[in-house]
Amino acid sequence: MKFNIILSMGKLLLIMRSQSIQPRDVLTAPYKYPGEYLWGYRPLCNLLGNKHVDVIYTAGGRPSKNILFRVSSAIVTKFLGDMKIVPSLAFRLWRQRLETEAVFITANIAVFTTLILKLLGCGFRVYPLLLGWPEFKFTQMDRVKYRLWMFLLQKADGVLALGIEESNVLIRQGLRNVQNLTFGVDTDFWAPSNGRKKDFIFSIGADPSRDFKTLLAANVEIPIVLCAPSERVKCLSIPKNVSVVQGSYSDVRKWFHEAKIVVIPIMDTIRPSGQVSILEAMATGTAVITTRTRGRWTDKLIDGENCVLVSPGDPNELRQAIWKVYNDSALAAMIGEKARKTVVEHFTISHYVRSLIAATGMK
Repeated sequence: MKFNIILSMGKLLLIMRSQSIQPRDVLTAPYKYPGEYLWGYRPLCNLLGNKHVDVIYTAGGRPSKNILFRVSSAIVTKFLGDMKIVPSLAFRLWRQRLETEAVFITANIAVFTTLILKLLGCGFRVYPLLLGWPEFKFTQMDRVKYRLWMFLLQKADGVLALGIEESNVLIRQGLRNVQNLTFGVDTDFWAPSNGRKKDFIFSIGADPSRDFKTLLAANVEIPIVLCAPSERVKCLSIPKNVSVVQGSYSDVRKWFHEAKIVVIPIMDTIRPSGQVSILEAMATGTAVITTRTRGRWTDKLIDGENCVLVSPGDPNELRQAIWKVYNDSALAAMIGEKARKTVVEHFTISHYVRSLIAATGMK
């Protein structure tokens, strides 16, 4: 994969929640981790060079044994929430301030610390991704916190959003520096397979907006493989035709390939929930059924052409859509083929990397 972009001499820092693998290990395992893993760390390194991209995890390590420190930390968290300095993060950012050109933040807890350091004179540019903030974060703030956050976010060099409606809401709330980020997936990793389809539905998701309740309420007598963490399904009554699984990216790719259809049900939210899984499944050429929510992130999803869209929380409509596509192999193949084409034309990892590079000014 080649890019014709002038390389920046500064460093792009990606600040995200802690993961189970070190970033350097991702660089040597493209067969295990798709390019979108760690928010595009590997393709960004391929583009800018390893010395110009770094990842910082926000994990705080083990709790302190000092009772006074633990109590004071609990009080700060209770009254300020994410509006607190994370000492380990502040220290690393301060040490790297001279070599850092831009900071891209996907971990909510890192936004306050990074913006405060910027106000204190650190010369790097700051670009927080406010995924879910308009719906789940701003609505829980009192007026004082909200105004303080608005003041701080105006100091960011760009406020990023993955969804069209989230961008519009942020703009209506008064933020003038909002940019929409085009997400994309690794179409080489998520390539189609010529293998034979099997008689099951595959569904996947980890975020709180996944609507597995509606999927189960559709009550289709078809085997369903449901890939989800235990906390997402623990309150559901799992019928006998549903197998709850967890697996690696390679396992998920295998399930995408083998499933007759992929169903990704979503609650009606303005957050662009399901975006990654939908694009990954579409890239494999498998027909996808998903929910038509307010949190649209593109106008490229066309019902009946490259996907099937159903109303939120309607098990009857979902059941009809499932049976229609499941029983029509030609229709499923047509939708899957057009789905793959849509991703290749508009939502590859190359599209995402170029969008992030342009948004953060690393060119």
